[in-house]
Amino acid sequence: MNSEEIAHLAGVLDAAGRVTVHVHKNDGYRLGYELVPVIRITINTNDELLLGKLYAYADENGVHVKEYERKNASSTVLGVRDRRSIERFLEPMVDYLVTNFEAAMLLLEEILPRIEAGEHLERESFMQLVELVEPIRLPARNKQSYDLAYFEDLWSEDATAD
Repeated sequence: MNSEEIAHLAGVLDAAGRVTVHVHKNDGYRLGYELVPVIRITINTNDELLLGKLYAYADENGVHVKEYERKNASSTVLGVRDRRSIERFLEPMVDYLVTNFEAAMLLLEEILPRIEAGEHLERESFMQLVELVEPIRLPARNKQSYDLAYFEDLWSEDATAD
């Protein structure tokens, strides 16, 4: 894809997408919680041209994209969740991003390298990562908000119980 097409898709991500990090309870992790970097783009299901361009971009860059059809079926959500795919998706377009620029740079320069280094596996560095991602996270809807205050309370209780 040429730079004009990449800039166009960056505009699509800015207009119809989100670069964020979810924090989930997951008993499969040593701390019982995981950080999940994610890119989500919501597109009209009938916009085959745009969906095709997004898939072509993903294929060209070796990005694994998962498609989620929404309940109302009028839109499709494309998601990128694995670390390497997120890097390969964002790196070519990051300089064209506007509304998602800061979130993309935070992921590329801070969050993904620190996860790669295993910093999400220890309490103190996990809490540092949670604090870093708070500005780019969506507020929890009808769910427990796993924010820095939550983990400070949770793990300070554990420390006093020891």
